[in-house]
Amino acid sequence: MNDDELGLPPRRELPDGIRRELRLGLLAEMDKPRRAFKVPAAVAAGVVLLVSGVVFVNQPAQRGHGVSGQLSAESPLPLDVAKANLRLDRCWAAVVGQGLIARYPDRSRWVPSFEVERDTLDVVAARAEGKPLFCETTRTTVTVSDPNLPPLYSPGVQVGTVLVSQEGVIAGVANVPWKRLRLTGGDDYSSDSRVSDNMFVAVTGIRALPTPRVSGDGSAEFPLPTNGPDPLAVVDRPTVPAPDRGSAPGGFLGECLQAVPEAVLDPDSYSARAYRFGASGRAVVGRSADHLVMCTADTGLGYHSAVSAIDSASTAMKVLDVRKGGPDGTYVVGGEVPDETTAARFTFAPGVTADAVVADGTFVATAPPSVNLGAAASVDVELYGASGNVLFDGLVPLR
Repeated sequence: MNDDELGLPPRRELPDGIRRELRLGLLAEMDKPRRAFKVPAAVAAGVVLLVSGVVFVNQPAQRGHGVSGQLSAESPLPLDVAKANLRLDRCWAAVVGQGLIARYPDRSRWVPSFEVERDTLDVVAARAEGKPLFCETTRTTVTVSDPNLPPLYSPGVQVGTVLVSQEGVIAGVANVPWKRLRLTGGDDYSSDSRVSDNMFVAVTGIRALPTPRVSGDGSAEFPLPTNGPDPLAVVDRPTVPAPDRGSAPGGFLGECLQAVPEAVLDPDSYSARAYRFGASGRAVVGRSADHLVMCTADTGLGYHSAVSAIDSASTAMKVLDVRKGGPDGTYVVGGEVPDETTAARFTFAPGVTADAVVADGTFVATAPPSVNLGAAASVDVELYGASGNVLFDGLVPLR
């Protein structure tokens, strides 16, 4: 069958200029350096996956210790090997510093498989002589699993924990054909993660972890043990100078950050700023180099925290948390104000006002007992400078 029978238009020659551009483009692509290994087309088309605020960066799977041979069917994603190796170097330095070289394969045998990042938390899933190893780093801390300890397997499925950290990370092996894995802890947390190289990393955001249950790809839920030996955890890059913990607000901040169920990264890097103490409740705002934390404690409600990154490009007032559990059972509001702020007044209703405590760009305000901020969307605030000048007068979102 010819072109006429198919009803195609007559063939035409490409103009010389277009033909030349196509040829040069092809030659340029052929001249580019080639990788030393072959990558499946599905991998080449990979994208970064964002699940529950966690970025997963993976590379082609490798078989090894704790692997049943059933690999995840989902295409792995590229890995920044150079960055992952820097993280692994920090973990190896912690091993060396603690005199534990004999318990770990040599650093030259650690091969990164994929990486999980959230805020300043980074977890590299690696193989050390084929055995699963997890290296967790924050701005000031290192936590590393022991590859010679066997995983703690669920009694109902071939999923086992290798690392459970104070930063709310649960990581381990998944010798199952699942593409996705979900951990749930009652009403406290739910975390989705990707299975790659028969390993998983879940960032739960909870430090005091209830016994989690694991499921995947619509399966039933199975209990997952998390009561293994504590991993190696060190502060390898301490904050200098160390924040004050000897004063009343500094001591309370340290106590609170150690007691909260939430996983607060680098708790020893926060210094206490604005605070309010009452008979039955206490509240303090702490600040590190790049984050704010508000920590509260109430006799009946326990300890709670909220963390937010500092936006250095913004000069606007920002509410960090609104919580019942302030001094004497009232609602407490805390957050950030411009550095030049010396006073702040909150108007919760006509004629119902409260002056905030302001210190070093932070504030804590306690609402009067008659005020219920449970469903309030905003509050009227006036901010003042050192000379009494008004810096801001308007509504501020509470959530």
